[in-house]
Parts: sequence; C-alpha cells; structure tokens
Amino acid sequence: MVKDIRRLADIYMSDRSRLFPYQNRYQFVLKHGRPFIRKPLPEIYETGYPKQCYGNACQLVRKYPDDLFYAEGFGVPNRSGCFILEHAWAVDAQGNVIDPTWEPVGRLYFGVVFDFDYLKRVTYSGRRYTPLIDNFNERWPLIDGRHTDWMPRSDKAPVSNEKWW
Repeated sequence: MVKDIRRLADIYMSDRSRLFPYQNRYQFVLKHGRPFIRKPLPEIYETGYPKQCYGNACQLVRKYPDDLFYAEGFGVPNRSGCFILEHAWAVDAQGNVIDPTWEPVGRLYFGVVFDFDYLKRVTYSGRRYTPLIDNFNERWPLIDGRHTDWMPRSDKAPVSNEKWW
C-alpha cells in the first residue's frame, strides 16, 4: 500500500506546489502516516452512515475523546479488491482501527493521527464534515504549511516516528 501511495504522490506533483512543504496529500500522509491494525468494530461503538467516513469518525472521536483518536489517510475496503480510497477512521491508543463506516472492516489502513483540538477547530465550525488533509474549504492549509498545530499532544496517541517511504 505504501508503494501505491508513493506512486500517487509522484503522479500528482505540480510545479506551483513546490513552494509548499508538501506537494500533495499523498506526500503528507507518507511523511506523517503509519499503518494501523485492522479489527472488527467493537460492539460498544455505533456504526455510522455509509459513505460518510469523515463525519462518522469525527462524531465517534467527539463522543469518546479520552479513548479514541481521529485518523485520516488511505484504506482498502474489504469488498473493493485492491483499490486505495481516501478514508477517515478512529484509532485507540494501541493503534487498532475503530472504523464506524466500513462493514466489514477494511483490509488495510495507512494514515495520520490528528490532535483533538485541531479536529474540533477545523471540522466543527457548522460546515459539512470535510477531510482535514484534503481540506478544500480552507485551501489545503496542511499541504501549504499554514496549519502546524495538527499533531496530537497526548502521550497516548498512536503516532509513528518511522519513515515509511
């Protein structure tokens, strides 16, 4: 999956984005992301609406802020063969996927964990839930480096210091 994301990062390079810290969302995920452990959705968490992964994950993390973290990146659904899709899910402190959208749970997950305060500030402003990484409403502030306060501050957050690419 990392090889495929790397290939997409190369395909979507543009000359005008060379002024930014990241050329595109794929580079951002490769730089800050990590793989996550897929697990069936535990019964204590509610299933969300189909095709509403950003809203489902946000609402779940907002309901359980002491136990879950918001993650966004790419996943491979169980029923799609090998197509990589942009996706959002929750994770616990051990890096286990808590995915309220895909049933059954996806086959692969690779993404970035975000700070809860950043999530609230960007997604709970009365607008429709939108991706944090591909945030077209604010003209991609993570890609161009305007937003720097997105990293989790909690010691429990399952983040990675490894380079995956």
